[in-house]
Amino acid sequence: MYDDYYKLKGRPFQLTPDPKYYFQSQSHNEVIDFFSGDVKTPEGIVLVTGAIGTGKTTLARHIQKMLGNSSYVCGIMSNTRIAGADLLVTMLTAFDLEARAADSDILIQKLQEFGLGVQSRGQQVVLVIDEAQNLSNAALEELREAMSVGTDNQLMHCLLIGQPNLKDRIFSEPSLKPFADSVSLTCEIKPLTAEESTGYLMHRLLMVGWDNNPSFTDDALAALHTNSGGIPRQLNGMCGRLLLYGALEELNKLDLEAVDEVADGMAEETKLNASHRERITSLAHSGVSSASMSGAHEAMSPLELSGKKTPDSEQQEPPSAVDGRLDKLEGMMQSQDATLKQLTSLMAQLAQKK
Repeated sequence: MYDDYYKLKGRPFQLTPDPKYYFQSQSHNEVIDFFSGDVKTPEGIVLVTGAIGTGKTTLARHIQKMLGNSSYVCGIMSNTRIAGADLLVTMLTAFDLEARAADSDILIQKLQEFGLGVQSRGQQVVLVIDEAQNLSNAALEELREAMSVGTDNQLMHCLLIGQPNLKDRIFSEPSLKPFADSVSLTCEIKPLTAEESTGYLMHRLLMVGWDNNPSFTDDALAALHTNSGGIPRQLNGMCGRLLLYGALEELNKLDLEAVDEVADGMAEETKLNASHRERITSLAHSGVSSASMSGAHEAMSPLELSGKKTPDSEQQEPPSAVDGRLDKLEGMMQSQDATLKQLTSLMAQLAQKK
């Protein structure tokens, strides 16, 4: 909606990662520079960590794209909830190689032949692993061994990208000391500075043909940075809502008052969502199924929270299964709340125009 009102060629603040909108902040420089100079012989593992929402997946996809037409052959892994035995199959798949379940020696041979073939052409192999915090200790050890098995030199560059707990685990757990010793470079993706937040916002707007409509006051830009904490995902959410608010209010200048209005609305929704989750969790722990809540909303009935109570002799359902259903039901409730809020805003606008 707001893209039509402001005559933009797209919506630049979607929450899903898109390398097209990649913005290089200061904390990205070290890892980008690592692959931007002369082709390097693989040596050690590059470890990049950052908090949720700081743009790790966008960085991973940007690096894959950046190295796609260069002296590197780059593959990316994002499915990391795997056992150590499945790691080799996933690695081969990342490079579009045939990878059927087989003896590990066969898979290692395929990986070695691929790596040596690439090196013989004067190129280097880069494996980017996103969401690497989900790799088990066994998978990390399998990765370390697979990178150089059967050769005197390391077969490939390995770039691990994950949340901060990955770095903590690698350098604190004794069983991972050999892996920790193989890490040659560590980088941290930090929140954007105030200047970077403004540059990030303008960069994304310019990508969709923004022509200073709407304009942003300096205090609005400062408030966007403060409210988002410099976290790109939070900034995307706030900017998208701000543009929607501006379109509904027919604003061509977005000021501090507009940002405060949006921030207050989002804070209220956060409280409401927390209340929903607390209520749903309470119902789940008490053994109440969502079918009993069908009077509240017909769409909720297919999602059972915890089912019937089972005798003590029966095994209780694992917490992960309950959490999965909680997330689904919470997502439905959030969607309903958002829809109701938009309808309310539109009705108010229509009433004002009459």
